[in-house]
Amino acid sequence: MSTPLVSILIPLYNAQEYISATLESVLNQTYKNIEIIIVDDGSSDNSIDIVKSYQQRYSNITLFTQTNLGASRARDRAFELSKGDYINYLDSDDLLSSNKIASQIELLREFDFDKTTVAFCKFAYFVDTIDNATVINQPINHSFDSGIKWLKYSFEGGGYGAVMGWLTPKELIYKAGSWRNDLKRNQDGEFFARVLVNATKVVYDDNSIVYYRKGIDSSISSNNSYKAIESILQSYIYYTTLNKPQLNQSIAYKFIDFIIHYRYTYPNLAKKAYKEIEKLGIDINSIELKGKSKYLSKLFGTKIAIEIKAFIKYYTKFIYS
Repeated sequence: MSTPLVSILIPLYNAQEYISATLESVLNQTYKNIEIIIVDDGSSDNSIDIVKSYQQRYSNITLFTQTNLGASRARDRAFELSKGDYINYLDSDDLLSSNKIASQIELLREFDFDKTTVAFCKFAYFVDTIDNATVINQPINHSFDSGIKWLKYSFEGGGYGAVMGWLTPKELIYKAGSWRNDLKRNQDGEFFARVLVNATKVVYDDNSIVYYRKGIDSSISSNNSYKAIESILQSYIYYTTLNKPQLNQSIAYKFIDFIIHYRYTYPNLAKKAYKEIEKLGIDINSIELKGKSKYLSKLFGTKIAIEIKAFIKYYTKFIYS
């Protein structure tokens, strides 16, 4: 497998302003053995016409349409249609650096294209143009001996991966199963947790970058409605179904972070998060908070430390809003 086929999977919905730039970032890849699978989820703008104009010029673009079943179903359908050895998910408003696929393929070649090795890279936020993009440097930006080690580091505050930053063997996607259509937030975090529990290596590519577009206010991923925040909590609850006891304490940190952020905004959801920690069989006071907050844990116990941090976070935001 000297030049494995890479499938770029794009869910599309009313992205007429952005889809051309996204497609150009894929078509400009220095690695050429790529197929582009686009699943439109019932767009009412000119998105489909724009994609069809590209189809007329490029034979490696496939367009499929469905009737507003959601982005997760669109991603699943795109995967079903794909033929690639490796899978790269890409939202219709985000961008890839021109060397993204080539750089990660060369890195994976060093591991003989092992079917349980995944690659990821750094990402940046941008508005309108990548010329002023903000690169996100995270502690997690290095390689790991296993996907579980990556998840532990991530859950405990080390950072996270952007959905379009991953290059994943199709075998791991099969094992992960479908995207969860009930989630409105953190769909990618939940999905890739299921991918990574079966990964034996996670390799970091420092030579490429992906770009996440900010400032699209219509997306539920950018709001803080009750349903959106409830969905974040549900995605963390799904982490508990990974059935990896070695991850339990790390998952508890995710619930703690949730409580600190939403204790006063959505107290009933924070209460539910506390109960989920109990279900993990973990005494919350046995966990030490990270960073400078560990001193609060030592002074008052972790549960009181959490309440103090939640209070400060909420009322500081309230005062300056």
